[in-house]
Amino acid sequence: MKYIAKILINYLRDVICNPSQAALNVEELPGDFQDFGRELKSFAECASEIRPLSRTAAKEDCGTMPPRAGKMTGNQAASLEQSNLLLASLMHHVPQQIIVMDRDTREILIMNDMAAKAVNGNADYMNDIMSLLPDRGGPESGYDTEVLYAREGRDRYLMVTSYLLEWNNSNAEVFSITDISGVKKQIKELEGHAYRDGMTGLCNRAFGMLTLEEWLNEKKRFALIFADLDNLKYINDKYGHREGDKYIISAAGYFSNAFPQNAVVCRLGGDEFVLLAPDTGYGEAHAVMSRVCLDLQNDKYLDGKEYSYRVSFGIAAVESDNELPASDILSIADERMYEYKRMKKAERQNMSERRAV
Repeated sequence: MKYIAKILINYLRDVICNPSQAALNVEELPGDFQDFGRELKSFAECASEIRPLSRTAAKEDCGTMPPRAGKMTGNQAASLEQSNLLLASLMHHVPQQIIVMDRDTREILIMNDMAAKAVNGNADYMNDIMSLLPDRGGPESGYDTEVLYAREGRDRYLMVTSYLLEWNNSNAEVFSITDISGVKKQIKELEGHAYRDGMTGLCNRAFGMLTLEEWLNEKKRFALIFADLDNLKYINDKYGHREGDKYIISAAGYFSNAFPQNAVVCRLGGDEFVLLAPDTGYGEAHAVMSRVCLDLQNDKYLDGKEYSYRVSFGIAAVESDNELPASDILSIADERMYEYKRMKKAERQNMSERRAV
């Protein structure tokens, strides 16, 4: 939508200021806009035929911004008026908000129907938009930028494009504003699917690794916990993948609820998880995970079952002065997880041997 608006606005500007260069390839527009493009092109061609001045005069009058010092000739004034009338007529056919504003007083000189609908009685609409725009490179610079406009609890994403021109012998600026909220929502939904584990709803490996790199670059203090579900293969093989999936989903729920909401819990795949807990040291992370293991082991779903839920985990505490790369930190947590797993296995073997004696 942003690029369509830019094509149409540039075409209208050329019709006014550079008629000999004005060109619109309707075939380049998306199918839904081609009929509109043909009507716009036909209207512009008809309007250009009735312009009272030569192309040279029209180009001269429109090509200089801001307005030249001194009085304009009669032909120049007539050309400028004709150009403004043409712009005012064409702007109502553009499917974006079009607002012409006096650059000195910020008075709205004219707006199309789409803009009037967006303003909807809000006298501060353009002042609010202007406050969100970045600093411009200079008084002769327009811009093309995306802003977040929040009003009455509703967030709207707007693409704002500006052009400078003369309007009734005044410095003016044309704003083309496109509401891209729907597009942004679709992008966020796609990103959500791209970074979510379909089974558990947790973040996936890709998001976890991106977050890890980001936190390391920002020199954050956090704990990385590598967790592995014991006996998942055994449960899958003996009791079916439905029971194994239940195990995975239950563990994901306990992991998510164990730490504050600003923690990032990821399923790497299969029986492996990574948890990133901000502002958390080794001791705190170990205490939380020990409680999670106990709670998961006592899950009511296991009543009457012939198997149990057990988790092995390893922790790497990352301080703000850390210099290790992400791969090394993951390796540390992974090795500590396997040490824990081996320790539990040795304890079970010793217990079995004592019972046998």
